[in-house]
Amino acid sequence: MALNTMYSYSNFKILVIEYVTATFGCNNHYSDLLSEGFSMAYTLAKLLKNYATSHILISHFLSYIHRDIADIAYYINCRDFVDNIADIASRYDKVIVIAPPMELIELAKILKNIWGPGIEYIKSFSDKFYSIYALEKCGIEVPKTIEIRDVRDVDFGLLEYPIVIKPCMQAGSTCVYIARGYREAIENSVKVLDCDPLHRAVIQQYVRGVHGSISAIFKNKKIVFYSINRQIITLENNMFRYKGNVLPIRDAKIIKNVYKLLTQFIECYPDLEGYIGFDIVIENKEPIVVEVNPRITTPFIAIAKLYPEIGKIFIDAIKGIDIDTQMYLGDVTSGSALIAIQEKEIENDSLVFGDAFFSYKGKEIKIALFKR
Repeated sequence: MALNTMYSYSNFKILVIEYVTATFGCNNHYSDLLSEGFSMAYTLAKLLKNYATSHILISHFLSYIHRDIADIAYYINCRDFVDNIADIASRYDKVIVIAPPMELIELAKILKNIWGPGIEYIKSFSDKFYSIYALEKCGIEVPKTIEIRDVRDVDFGLLEYPIVIKPCMQAGSTCVYIARGYREAIENSVKVLDCDPLHRAVIQQYVRGVHGSISAIFKNKKIVFYSINRQIITLENNMFRYKGNVLPIRDAKIIKNVYKLLTQFIECYPDLEGYIGFDIVIENKEPIVVEVNPRITTPFIAIAKLYPEIGKIFIDAIKGIDIDTQMYLGDVTSGSALIAIQEKEIENDSLVFGDAFFSYKGKEIKIALFKR
């Protein structure tokens, strides 16, 4: 029986499409995200390779890394990405997409065999305004959030400061500002609106507490797996900068409250499946969700190091095998992990990576494991 299972896995084909990696050299708008994007795609494809045939779609401009990933690389002329992506994806049983919000939505429209949330969920949860509305109606605690399209539409004198201003449709912590007063609010709102591809932004009430995130896998109306990760966030010139994670959080009260949140979420959206990331602020051990990412997120690269068996969980979820588990990362590993993101001046502009580090143009990601 085991041999038959492994045989069926080995004939199952999965393509990982990470947008920055696949279009690098043709679309440099997101090139500063290459370290993070490639680290997620590489880690996932390597992990899934133990159970299936898995490949990463890689721009031909990155062909110099071929010898290091020959077993999982599928090279594409990035100029042909839009024209050929549907045909390439059709050769695989399932496709996993990691992309900034606008590109994730467009790929979800084109590709018919994506594993993860459906297109309507991707549209809702990729948008930093509509995602908050979608959570609020489920009874999940969120900060007060308003949408702006023009600074003239908002009476900044009536806002309760400090506030956080962020683009609706950008990736990561790009153009996310804090404003402590009227003048900063107007100045930073103009910057954020200019940064957003649709010229839309949200203003959120600032929540004081511990920055964190949740990584969760849902399938068959169940929470299959989850991890709570402390975020390392700094402020530079009033802009939030994501610098990594420490995981998993092991505070029993926080874990209980996050489990309650995830239960509310999947009961509200029972047909949703896939990997979802939630950015949270933990206030008095209660999680408050500030945004949602309907795709694999950076903490996954450390989760995979701590618990490689998550690859089997992915495969079973993708193949539709019933998984009777509500596994918390802190219960299945005694160790902890640190993701550290540093930016420094270097002359080398090549993508460089190893088992526990990824670097491009001085933006370096390192993963360290610790035993308890």
